[in-house]
Amino acid sequence: MKKIVKKINQAALFSLLSFLIIGIIFAFRAFFVKADSSQNLSGWMWGGTEEKNDEIINGNETGVGWISLNSSDCDQDGNNFLDVACGGNNQTTPIANYGVNVPLNGGLVTGYGWSENLGWIDFNPQDHCKKAGGYPAASCQDPDGGNGGVSIENFPGKLVGWARAVGISQESVSNNSGGWDGWIKMYDAQIDASGNVTGYAWNQENASGGLGWLNFNGARIKTEGQLLICPDNETIKVGSTLKLTAYYYTNTLALPSCSNASNDVSYTKVDANWVSSDSDIVSILPSTEMASEVNVLGKKKGKVNIEASCSKNGKNLKANALVTVIDDIIPCIGDDSCKIRTCKGNYCYDQCGNKYSGTRNCSWTEQ
Repeated sequence: MKKIVKKINQAALFSLLSFLIIGIIFAFRAFFVKADSSQNLSGWMWGGTEEKNDEIINGNETGVGWISLNSSDCDQDGNNFLDVACGGNNQTTPIANYGVNVPLNGGLVTGYGWSENLGWIDFNPQDHCKKAGGYPAASCQDPDGGNGGVSIENFPGKLVGWARAVGISQESVSNNSGGWDGWIKMYDAQIDASGNVTGYAWNQENASGGLGWLNFNGARIKTEGQLLICPDNETIKVGSTLKLTAYYYTNTLALPSCSNASNDVSYTKVDANWVSSDSDIVSILPSTEMASEVNVLGKKKGKVNIEASCSKNGKNLKANALVTVIDDIIPCIGDDSCKIRTCKGNYCYDQCGNKYSGTRNCSWTEQ
C-alpha cells in the first residue's frame, strides 16, 4: 500500500511548536543522561512533506521533519559537540547523549530519539510515564489500552507497539496539547538481517489531524564490533590451568557465541589486556603484556571474574569470563577383582562402593 504523508495544518503545527518550547527545554534537562550513544539503532526517521516538490530542505517543508535515533548521528567524530551538518560548529555546542536500543535476541526496545520540532521521542514510555525520573502525562494508556512501549519479537523482525512524543505528553497534563496525547504507532516497520530498517510509524491524534506517517527508511542497526572471551564460563581445579582467548566479533547483528569462534570468519583473535578480580584465586600468565591468549592458573578454591579490554577502531571494548576454581579431589579408581572370589548369585563391593556380580562357580558335593 502506498503511503501518503498526512500534512499537519500550518496553524496547528505553529501552535504545537509554541507550546513545545518549554517542554523541550525541560525534557533536555530531565533526560540528558537517560540514554547512551552506544545503543545500537542509529540514523534518521522522516516525517512530513514539502509544499513544493523540489526535494531539498529549504523552508518549504511542513510536518515533523527529521528525527535522529542516536546522538552519534550529529557527532560523527565522537567529540561530544554538535556537528556542522546538524547546526553546530563541532567545537562549542555540547550534544546530549541519547540513543535507541533494539535487543538482538528480541524483547523491549528502549531509549529516545530526538526531533528538532517535537523534542524527545520515547520508545519505552511504559517505564517513564508518571514514573520517578520520568515525565508527566494526562494518561499513560495508549490507544490500544496498554501502557505503550515498542518491542521486537525476533531479530530480524517487525517492530510493534507505541512510542510517545514526550513534549506532547507533558502538555496534555495542563490541557495545552490541543487534545493530542503524542502516541506514535509502529505500523509496518521491519528490521532485516543486515540491520536496515524499513516501513513506517503513524500518528493520528484525532479528527483534526496528527503527525502523519513517519518513515524509518533512513535508520539502521549500528555494526560496531564487540569483544568476547572464550570460554566465558569454566571450572578448573586447584593447580590446573585454563587457556582463555580474546576474539573481536564483527557481526554484531547476531549474538556472539564461543561455539562459533574457532570456525567463523566474523571472529578474529585480538590482543587484549587481562585482569583478574582476585589474584589470590588465580594467576594470569603472561601477566605484563597484551596478548590474545593467556593461561589462568587456579591457586585456591573460589570464583573469579576475568576481564579483557582493548581499543579497536577508536572504541574501548571490554569482555568478561567467569572462572570457578574447585579443590583437587583424587578420583577413586574402581577394582572388580572381588567378583572372581564371589560366588555366582552373590555380590561384592570395591573400595569405591561399586557393586559387582560374583563369577565364581561355587557348586560342589560335600563328602
